[in-house]
Amino acid sequence: MRHNRRRAIANIPLPELQDAYLDVVDYSESLQRRCAELADNVRVLRQKYASAKAENADLIWNRLVRPDMVLSGLPAVDDGVAESDGFLGPYAVGATLGVGSSAVVREGRDRRTGERVALKIVDKSRAARYKAAKRLNNEVAHTRAVEHPNVARLVDVVHTRTRLYLVLEHGGRDLYGHVGDAYADFVCPEPAARHVVSQLVAACTALAASGVVHHDIKSENVLVTAQDGRVADVRLTDLGMSDRYAAGDRGTAFCGSPGFFPPEMVTAPDYDPFKVDVWSVGCVALELLLGRQWFSDRWLPASKLTGDRPEFAEALALALADLGDALRESTLPAEAKGFLERALTEDPADRPTIEDLAGHPWVARHPHLRRLSRAGSHGDLAAAAAAIQAEAKAAIQADADAAAAAPAGRPGPTPTPTPPPRRPATPRRPATPRRPATPRPPTPRPSRRRRTPSPPASATRPVRCARGARDGRRRRGAGPRGAAGRAAGDRGARPVLEMARRPAAPPAARRGRARALRGGDAALRGRRRGRGDAAGRRGELAPSTPSR
Repeated sequence: MRHNRRRAIANIPLPELQDAYLDVVDYSESLQRRCAELADNVRVLRQKYASAKAENADLIWNRLVRPDMVLSGLPAVDDGVAESDGFLGPYAVGATLGVGSSAVVREGRDRRTGERVALKIVDKSRAARYKAAKRLNNEVAHTRAVEHPNVARLVDVVHTRTRLYLVLEHGGRDLYGHVGDAYADFVCPEPAARHVVSQLVAACTALAASGVVHHDIKSENVLVTAQDGRVADVRLTDLGMSDRYAAGDRGTAFCGSPGFFPPEMVTAPDYDPFKVDVWSVGCVALELLLGRQWFSDRWLPASKLTGDRPEFAEALALALADLGDALRESTLPAEAKGFLERALTEDPADRPTIEDLAGHPWVARHPHLRRLSRAGSHGDLAAAAAAIQAEAKAAIQADADAAAAAPAGRPGPTPTPTPPPRRPATPRRPATPRRPATPRPPTPRPSRRRRTPSPPASATRPVRCARGARDGRRRRGAGPRGAAGRAAGDRGARPVLEMARRPAAPPAARRGRARALRGGDAALRGRRRGRGDAAGRRGELAPSTPSR
């Protein structure tokens, strides 16, 4: 095929080929010019986008953050606050507790009072949209409006040029992490779950009394403090998705987390906003009582099908059927099962309000809920909620006044506990005199002699020297006729160290030394047979010659 193409090209006249080549060159040059124009346009668009983004951020964070504007809950920019990675004004900044899309939560401490706080640090460049700023404004306004022991208190708000700091009460760790660490099977015991859910319902009643709906209740937004491995206090936090409604208002926004938002947000055009938190509280109780594994396998998959309404409704019906089977097979108390069935009612018209749920026998033992249910029986529910909120606000103000009265830089005075009275000292018995020690004679210590390092094996003849010394000792006891044999033995009995220091002898000397040793052996045999002189003379014929 290549040869055919070459032949076809060869048949084309040269002027036509030149014209085609020039056309291709012109087209490539035009493409290059268009690419350069597109690159310039992209550069200009990027500059315009950056400029518009900066103007939008300035409009949101500087012009709308005013007492008479829509973001009146946020304070104005304070240029006099000193901030760094380790401190923010009077607050010391510590380790990171959590990281989000536009905010970081870090541990902190008020250096004036010593109070532990949590700092939510919002990067304004990542929250440059009006919707994000509106959520922060709602979180600040609604948290300040609700003063309740089970709602995380907002201590302070600091607004700088680049960041917004929300200083919140340190309420411990989140419920999700606590259950995962405290229980190996991720199933919370029924008494502990009732203790958590009752305080969570108390927090939701306080929000509803102020007309606030949380919209994002889940185990990650519930803070718990533990004592001796058990949950002591529960606080609801993160009111970023919260909104305020009046009686009779309808909600249209789709918000919440998978597994915790109510089904009417998907199946209906609008919904009753005050029934949303009831469903979410039921989902938290479901996760605690039946376990995280059951929640993830049976309950969570339905909330991931929000794009198809019929498929979502079918999956939700299957999940509710599995819930009914699990409750029938479970050994939970009847009150706990009834609470789940009431809170997780699919039809919002039949679902109870948060005030009605607060009167359920499973959670009504909480002091706040007990008082609220008694007031509700007399028809004065709003007044009771307002009175409880006023008491909580007064207690918080009293604590703040006590902290302000303390010396600067030190925490408030702490009463010193009175030590218990000491028992009378028991008189000690007189010490018995010891007998004088008998002197012992000194024990002689072994002498410490220096050990001479052994020479390498290639330069010594320890076996031959020892053999000559042994033969010499044997020949010393010979008779007068073995004089030559004794002389040969003396030569063999030289000190081992002297022979060890001598380097290896040449082959001729080694052969002569071998004859001498053989002569010594012959002298020993001659002593026994009476021929020691001849054997000794033969042994003296080859004396050891020093090596060069």
